[in-house]
Amino acid sequence: MELNLITILLALLIVVGVIVLIALVRTLSHVNELTDSLSRTSNEAAKTMAELRDAALPIVNKAEVTIDAVNAEMLRVDGIITSLEQTTERVAEASDTVSGLVNAPVEIVSGVTDRVLSMWRQKKADHKAHQLEEKAASAPAQAPNSAPAGEDVSTAASAKSKKKTSYFQVKD
Repeated sequence: MELNLITILLALLIVVGVIVLIALVRTLSHVNELTDSLSRTSNEAAKTMAELRDAALPIVNKAEVTIDAVNAEMLRVDGIITSLEQTTERVAEASDTVSGLVNAPVEIVSGVTDRVLSMWRQKKADHKAHQLEEKAASAPAQAPNSAPAGEDVSTAASAKSKKKTSYFQVKD
């Protein structure tokens, strides 16, 4: 029996070994399929990356050219703005000059007009004072401090004081 038992165990061990070997072969077959699939995916990814790189290079080059063109335009616009600033400053200076040239004669005419009006008012006041003096001289019956009929004493006195003022008054 010993031999039979050893033979049966040995046969059983061989059968288990064959089953394990078959399972191992099947597992290796699946690993091989997965490796092939991974290899294909890797190759496709590499091919896609190469296509993307080839497609991206012209886009990057165009972007670089566009950026250079934008920079050149910005420099041109900066030059235009600088020129406009200088022109604005010159126009402001010219405006100040023209304003000064126009205002100077106006100020002179205004000053002369003020002096003429002042002299005219003075002459008018002198004339009025003279008329008051003539009325006062022709009416001796009235008191010396009283004013002619209908006039105030202060009016006659102010007319005399105006006579003493200068003909040329400067207005600020």
